[in-house]
Amino acid sequence: MADKVTRLPDSMQRQWRTFEDSLRCVMPGFGVAPAEMDYVCAQIKPIYLRLAKSEKIHGGDNESLLTALNEWVFNQTMGFMLLLAEREVELFRLRGPK
Repeated sequence: MADKVTRLPDSMQRQWRTFEDSLRCVMPGFGVAPAEMDYVCAQIKPIYLRLAKSEKIHGGDNESLLTALNEWVFNQTMGFMLLLAEREVELFRLRGPK
């Protein structure tokens, strides 16, 4: 019986797919080729999955819910900004200043 059960991707994978689909719609407008986008997605998917939140945000009242949501957004944004900064340092070291 268990053989016939379809396993859906976990919520983190579903979140990633939504994000990836959005990227793949937008990036061609910036001149990014499909092969380049494949590479970029392969590089940033583990970062996204590491920073994404798997559980729902719960709060007793609107203020505590808003506080929890703001904290999550801050942590998510700070995580991405730190990783972006690391990559920019690496590019600077490879290319030098523009």
